Amino acid sequence: MKIAFLFDDSLELGGTQRVINSLANYFATYYDYEVELINFYRKSDKRHFEYDSKVKITYLDIFLKYKNFLLKYKEKLRSLKILKEYLKEQKYDIIIGMSARFNIYLVQVKKRLDSKLIGTEHIFYDGHSLKTKLRKKIYYNKLDILSVLTDYDYEKYSKFLNNVVKIHNPIPDAFKFKKYNKNSKKILAAGRLTKQKGFDMLLKAMPTVIKKCPDWKLEIFGQGEEKEELQNLIDTLKLNDNVEIMDYVENFYEITDNYSFYVMSSRYEAFPCVLIETQAKGLPAVSFDCLTGPGEIINNEKDGLLVEPENIEKLSAAITRMIENDNMRIEMSGKAVKNSERFLIKKICSEWNELFKKLEN
Repeated sequence: MKIAFLFDDSLELGGTQRVINSLANYFATYYDYEVELINFYRKSDKRHFEYDSKVKITYLDIFLKYKNFLLKYKEKLRSLKILKEYLKEQKYDIIIGMSARFNIYLVQVKKRLDSKLIGTEHIFYDGHSLKTKLRKKIYYNKLDILSVLTDYDYEKYSKFLNNVVKIHNPIPDAFKFKKYNKNSKKILAAGRLTKQKGFDMLLKAMPTVIKKCPDWKLEIFGQGEEKEELQNLIDTLKLNDNVEIMDYVENFYEITDNYSFYVMSSRYEAFPCVLIETQAKGLPAVSFDCLTGPGEIINNEKDGLLVEPENIEKLSAAITRMIENDNMRIEMSGKAVKNSERFLIKKICSEWNELFKKLEN
């Protein structure tokens, strides 16, 4: 079977890119599929992900760089022509779009393609603009399948589509549980330093935590446009002895064993990979129960604690409770590992493989 993933740059840093990396490598290694990553353009020379030698990586060098509407429209038509000619020439069995933009592009070049077309969504339904939502209603019914990540999105899309399936994102094989670090007094948080991730709320929750538990420390791994603003907030709240913003690390799985539990303070999510990855490493979680994602991953009071969205006082109380209950953390660690088995790469790729077989028939 010949499969292609379509995205802007699958080797750039990001959650969707990590999913592409996991799926492509597994399909090539364990199913012996011909797998190709079709990229519109190269964002940087640095490769953030390693691929099996059997995975073909192609750059079409398509840049939609014009701001003028007419020039941008003409460039888009040219780009779609390049894309269509390439897809026709390669004769894939299945092509998978990895964002709303590329899902729509696939439909726009569908005519005379023999490939089955699968769209995937990695942003929750309400996170899209009204324009994008309207375009989805026009184009998505022409996909063979639309794959979404959560029950919430499945319900939303099923109101106007009959081709929707739900398949979760996988945990890469590198995230394997060794032993819970019951002596650690460090809390882990990670993600892009943006408003979405809510690190400002997490920082505002910490003074109360530190007052009760002064020997504990929070470390936030990430990079982004709000780094300076967040550092200023750390300074203002006098948290410098207990909170530190750490540089992003490539091999995130290597550092998780140093922490006691994970905290997610996001204002919204689609399906947070880092949450399932840290559970696989045996870390209980404290998380805002934001609209999609955490509530479908964490079993409240069993492998983590869910908190009312954007309630800083309750977030502070949940973090403090996790710190003060050693036995609860240890018990939750084991249950977190067990819970994460739902998202193992072997299981998720088996679901994809069954879907591919159905499309072949």
